[in-house]
Amino acid sequence: ASIYFTVESKEKTAEKAQTKNTEVTEQVTKALKELGVRDDAIITQYYSIDVDQIYNQEKQKWEENGYRAYNRFMVKTNDVNHTGKYIDAAVKAGVTNVGSVSFSISDPNKYYKQALQSAVKNASSSAASLAESLGVSLGNCISVQELASYNSYEREEGVAATMEADTSNSKLRASGANIKYQDIEISANVVMKYAY
Repeated sequence: ASIYFTVESKEKTAEKAQTKNTEVTEQVTKALKELGVRDDAIITQYYSIDVDQIYNQEKQKWEENGYRAYNRFMVKTNDVNHTGKYIDAAVKAGVTNVGSVSFSISDPNKYYKQALQSAVKNASSSAASLAESLGVSLGNCISVQELASYNSYEREEGVAATMEADTSNSKLRASGANIKYQDIEISANVVMKYAY
């Protein structure tokens, strides 16, 4: 499971925004590590500090309104059955946005090879059935073509419609993230030509 988090901090100066963001991010990563997430499974995807602006209707222009620091990172875990507990811990520790959760297979090639072997067996079986129905003997396979296919695909599930986490909201703190996942499909396709 890959869980996408953002910590956003707004302060009067860039330095204060950065400091606040670092403090909250450290609280979140500490909480995740206490649940067994490895340090190398927490991966920064995007980091920025930007001037925050608001539009002044009276003056008809944009004006500076402090600074915002963003730290977007991904957390990977093999503990897919308890993905919600990582989200709950991050929200309680101060994360401001849970973007999404995606599920994938760490070694899809292993399963793709199995699917490819099954595809060849299925094609051979179909050819044998066709030959029997036609009343002819099945000859040798004269060509095999592996069709391009994705080894696997990830299923992405939005978390509470991209949950904006306000940690001062006791209702949000009390509610646990209930994350479910489906089996991941891996498919292989072949075209086999036989002589009859």
